[in-house]
Formats: sequence, C-alpha cells, structure tokens
Amino acid sequence: MSKDGIASLNLALIFMQNSGNALPALTPRELRACIAADPRTGPSTHLADDSFAAWCYDNLSLKEARSAFERDADADECEQWGLTGLGWKVQVEMAIIALAANARMSI
Repeated sequence: MSKDGIASLNLALIFMQNSGNALPALTPRELRACIAADPRTGPSTHLADDSFAAWCYDNLSLKEARSAFERDADADECEQWGLTGLGWKVQVEMAIIALAANARMSI
C-alpha cells in the first residue's frame, strides 16, 4: 500500500474513533478513506446529513452525478446550499464517490 493509502486509512480511523460513531467526511479524500476503512457500511453514512453531497446521493443516479460534475457549478444550487463553485464540485464529487461505492457493494 502506498504512503497516501496508509495516510488515508489512518485518517479514517481517527474519524471513526468517536465513541464508535463515524463522523462525516469533509473532503473526497476523507470519504475515500472512510469507505476503505469500513467497506461494509453504506457509504452514505459518511456524508453529512444536511450536505449537498447527501442530497445528490439521495436524488441523483451515478450517471446524473457524473454528468453534473462535467459541467459548471449550478449557480442556483450554490446559492441555495451556500457553496462556492469549487465547493459545489467537491460536494458532487463526494456524491459520486459514495454512489460508486454503493454500486460496488450491490454487485
């Protein structure tokens, strides 16, 4: 395993040591680490409940999320969720990561 992989797993373990409850991931890297550290838990549990990423996970297909990521940030969604364009992209990327992990679990 690479240094980045080990660092990501260590990061995930730190997040998960909160009385046995996983804290929500704040970045795509943290989300990947949480999913890698706990592959049997549904990936959406690592998304903050009130986040745009969680909304995308609940309301978009993987194909729709990938399509959204390929275009510019939606100004209305940015305003509604209090996000910058970059923050919007990060949230959509996190939804894609969680949706893809969920699809792998379903196979």
